Amino acid sequence: MIQRQSDSTYWDGTTWSNDWSWVDATGTETWSYPMTLETDTYVAIAWSWDGANNISNLHQSTFGVTS
Repeated sequence: MIQRQSDSTYWDGTTWSNDWSWVDATGTETWSYPMTLETDTYVAIAWSWDGANNISNLHQSTFGVTS
């Protein structure tokens, strides 16, 4: 989940929305989700699961983007 702090909207994979949603990242050892971000502060929350369907704890990171 990616939230833009200036207006508390969430990225739904296409546009910023008032409703939060998860987006799928790619990777196994490390993960990525390519997107272009404008100058703002963002919160990203991620979790993962393995082949046996064990789910990890949520991990949160707040970061800023400047142009």
